[in-house]
Amino acid sequence: MAHQIRSGLTYTSDMAGLIGMLQDTDDFIRESVAYELGQTHDPLALDPLIMALTDKNNAVRLMAIQALGCLNDPGAIKSLTELLYSKESHIRQKAAYALGSIGHPQAIEQLVDFLEHEDPWTRGAVAYALGEIGDSKVVAYLISALHDIDKIARYGATIGLPMLNDIRSVDPLISLLNDEDLEIRRASIIGLSQLSDPRVVKVFCTMLLEKDTTLQFEITEALIQVIYTSDNWYSPELRNPLFKILNTEESPHLKFWAAYGLAKLGDKRAIQPLVKFGLSNDEQYIRLETIQLLDNLGNIQSS
Repeated sequence: MAHQIRSGLTYTSDMAGLIGMLQDTDDFIRESVAYELGQTHDPLALDPLIMALTDKNNAVRLMAIQALGCLNDPGAIKSLTELLYSKESHIRQKAAYALGSIGHPQAIEQLVDFLEHEDPWTRGAVAYALGEIGDSKVVAYLISALHDIDKIARYGATIGLPMLNDIRSVDPLISLLNDEDLEIRRASIIGLSQLSDPRVVKVFCTMLLEKDTTLQFEITEALIQVIYTSDNWYSPELRNPLFKILNTEESPHLKFWAAYGLAKLGDKRAIQPLVKFGLSNDEQYIRLETIQLLDNLGNIQSS
């Protein structure tokens, strides 16, 4: 089989030949081969990549960690958890992310211990990894991590917690909408948009109608995301926020989905923007959805 090494050179080789190239004297070749081995998802790559964790070159070691994560083989968990004890922050972070990519609950116990690590970058990476593993038994740990004194660690927990798709995370994430850090507030908005819960719709509606416009675009996108992906959003409270989106946003995409929401609520103010942004849309499914919405609203222009 042919393997495209990242330097642009192509090597034709069997798996054994590719593995053998991990002994090449060129650091960049070894790094590139480690990357390729991760992309093969072949169990034969597991042991060679574990051996590469002790390579003399730091870039090769980091790539081997990343590649082990890509393999998704639980056989790598022991070696990766040992790297959580590294003296180097970037090694600890890479190992945590790799464990998250593997996504096996076997790694949870070790990762949870590192939520108390002195390095905030490590705590943030571990929180993200726990979210990626997706086991609901870590909800309480990640909710607690939202109150970390360091914004780097809080950010990791803010991104990780919504991945669990657990309704217990809704109120803690809503509380972060008042965080002192803008990026934390932005991440909490994105996280909340992934959760199907009426409380999310209510808080987004309230924020859209407030005078503070700092994160208006993000909130608008998040609300549209909820409408697009969930059936658990219908509320009369949406009428004014959606109409505001129609009047203030420039994006045809956002205008269409605001009109979509209004139409679902039976509001005839949706008719004109549906005709303008829906019937001429490049996507057939949107055109068909628009026709159905207009029919439901009793509008003859859908014919």
